Amino acid sequence: MGILEAEKELSNFMAGLGDKIPMVSDNTGHLIASMLIGYRTGFYDRAIGRADKIIARLDGDKERKALKCAVEIIRTHSVELLPSQKSVISEFNWEGGDPTKTYGYEMPEETECRFSGEDKKYYAIPPKKENLKVPLEFERDNALIFAYACAYLSSPEDRLPLEEQVLGHILQRIEYYQKEDSL
Repeated sequence: MGILEAEKELSNFMAGLGDKIPMVSDNTGHLIASMLIGYRTGFYDRAIGRADKIIARLDGDKERKALKCAVEIIRTHSVELLPSQKSVISEFNWEGGDPTKTYGYEMPEETECRFSGEDKKYYAIPPKKENLKVPLEFERDNALIFAYACAYLSSPEDRLPLEEQVLGHILQRIEYYQKEDSL
């Protein structure tokens, strides 16, 4: 199995996604793309901030609760990775305030979300017993692929940046599970 098979699987997943979930607005799709790019490039504070905005927009939307949960899973992992962020935050922002008060010294609160049984239809990687060696990682990978697909489909202007910054990681994750299946 290789990248070409992973691309085909992702393409098939995205083609079927439109029938399963109502797409988000292009504005929300842009926020999801920005969150994913921040997450992949190590700007975890940016990913958390974007995730908070997306979660607020999707709060109470029963048709998109699986997408909200996917965003919360990515946000939680971003919170875990925040101490490893290598970027240097400027001492002062444009408003003259101290930007480190955002996430510099105080860690944002973690949220706990897990996909429910009915949400598994949004998995790009179908659950198999051998996939669940590390269930949180498996769920996180599916959340990343699901969020990527939603952003890609709903925000055409973000497709190129998503392909440049995030697609390679998504394909690697799909390929990883393909290899697991072939062993």
